[in-house]
Parts: sequence; structure tokens; C-alpha cells
Amino acid sequence: VRRNGVAGFYRGIGPAVGTESAASVIKFPIYEGLKGFMFANVASEFHYVGLFVCAILAAIATTVTTVPGEIIKSRLMMNGGDVWSLVTGIMKEDGVLGFYAGYSACCLRDVPFTLFQLALYDVFKQLFINVKSRYTSSKGAVDESLSQGEEIFCAAMTGGVTGFLTAPNDLLKTKLMVDGHLYNGLFDCISKTVRTESGGLNPMALLDGAAARVAWLAPYCAIYLPVYDIMKKRVERSNGLLTKKFFGLP
Repeated sequence: VRRNGVAGFYRGIGPAVGTESAASVIKFPIYEGLKGFMFANVASEFHYVGLFVCAILAAIATTVTTVPGEIIKSRLMMNGGDVWSLVTGIMKEDGVLGFYAGYSACCLRDVPFTLFQLALYDVFKQLFINVKSRYTSSKGAVDESLSQGEEIFCAAMTGGVTGFLTAPNDLLKTKLMVDGHLYNGLFDCISKTVRTESGGLNPMALLDGAAARVAWLAPYCAIYLPVYDIMKKRVERSNGLLTKKFFGLP
């Protein structure tokens, strides 16, 4: 705040927004498509596992856009400058492959993050529906729907759990991408992170920054995921109306 004011918190917001937007265009259609196929062709007792498999595949697909975006965002946040100069500089020095430097480090965080974000949201919603339907069935009326508030609650839970579980991944990813020259690969980075100055081990060092990550991911997901649900329902409703109109159905 002293150095850059409030605007300092938003350094790199352009690439971050662009990356997330491009990733969402890839992530959600692939996840929803695979999920629909899985529900139609896999036995119901394997659906929870299937959700995580669908999320993994969607997460891997999004790395096409998330890795270059993370490279640009991280360098802007650490070194400042403008996007165009940074992009042209990377192209001159390393070519297209320069945008995928640290690919494995970025996947270390982004794949588990997308996995938990997508799958846990659906799992939490389904668990909430199951509990709610059991409660309402005892009163003679089964309710298998979720209110907007209940969806927001499930989304916030998803963000909090995802943030905590991927905090070590995010820490290691940042160290490898920003100070990669200090480490000889992932395992060396883990070793140096958990090793104390006295030579002992402190595994809790991997959770440095976990509280801050949970604090911003919980409200982020509480907005992001329910808004996606609202838009998806509207698109499905519009498609249904267009189909009826096209075929002359009532």
C-alpha cells in the first residue's frame, strides 16, 4: 500500500481476468460434457468418483491458457511493467515455448485446484440435497432442489476446502516460477521449504499463506460458482424454448 497504493493489489489483473475467462471457456464445456456422458453411461454408485475424473480431464485441458497467463501475471506482479512489453520480450528470448516455462510447476497447483473446485462443488450440492430430501421426506414432502443461499453456502465451502488443500501446491508453484534458479526441481523445493535453519523439519511450512488463500477463495467461489449455475440454467432454459419453437412442440 505504501509503495503502490490500493492499485498495487490489482497489478496483473488484466492477464488474470483474461486467463480465467479463456480457461472457463474451455473448462466448463469439457467438464459438463464429460459429466453428462458419465451420468448416462456409468453406474450411479461410481458417480462421485466420476466427477473427479471429469474434473481432472477438464483441468488438464485448461493448462493451454492458464500456464501462459500465470507466467505473465507472476512476472508483472514481481517486476512490474506492461503486458505488451513482457509478451514481446518472452517471444524474442524463448519463442512460444517461453510461455510454458514452469509448465509442471503451474500444473502442480492448477490441476488440483480445478479438480477440487469443480468436483467438490457438485459433491457438496448433492450431499446437501440428500440431507435436505431426507429431512423434508419426514414431513411428507420431498424437496430435492437448492435455494440460491444454499448454493452460495456450498460454493463457499468448496472455495475454503479447495484453498486449504491446494495451499502447499500454490506455495511451491510460486517459488518454482519466481525463484526457480534457487531450486533443483520440485523435490528440492519441497526439501528446502520444510527444512528449518537448525536442520530440522517443519512440514507446516508448506501451509504458509493458507489462511489468506482460504480467506479469498471462499468468497470468490461463493460468487463465481453460483453465477455460473445461474447462467447455465438460463442457457438450458433458452435452448429448451428454442428447441420447442423449432420443432413446434407445446
